[in-house]
Amino acid sequence: FSSRRRHTRFRNVTGVQTCALPIFLSSILVCLKKEIFIIKFKKIFLKINIKDPIDKEIFFKNSYEEKQIQFLSNNIKNYKKAIFIDIGANKGIYSLLLAKEFGKLKTYSFEPVTKTFNEFVYNINLNNLKQNKFFISKVSPKNRER
Repeated sequence: FSSRRRHTRFRNVTGVQTCALPIFLSSILVCLKKEIFIIKFKKIFLKINIKDPIDKEIFFKNSYEEKQIQFLSNNIKNYKKAIFIDIGANKGIYSLLLAKEFGKLKTYSFEPVTKTFNEFVYNINLNNLKQNKFFISKVSPKNRER
């Protein structure tokens, strides 16, 4: 019995080692039409869809752009920044994590895609962060997805 044949198989995709188990589980969940979840990620709650690549990474690895978020957190703390600008906020992961960590942080977040913008607003409400200063905006009145 070869050491290559284990219960979990790994595959290298564009230099990133991935496990076949999350792919298998996400396929089953999609077939069962169970693809939307509310999960706790670090200090925040997020509504995620496992069909979305970012959400899938958060769901299965409990991880997302750790170095970038830590860099921002350290800089806000070290330089006593009061404002965070998030251009292309997506579902608001950066904005929400930083708002939760720094209660008085004013967050200006911009997201051009209406559906994603609405998911961000949902996530703000889900986390009860109304005391934070969120200024969110769609970038343009007409949103065109390509």
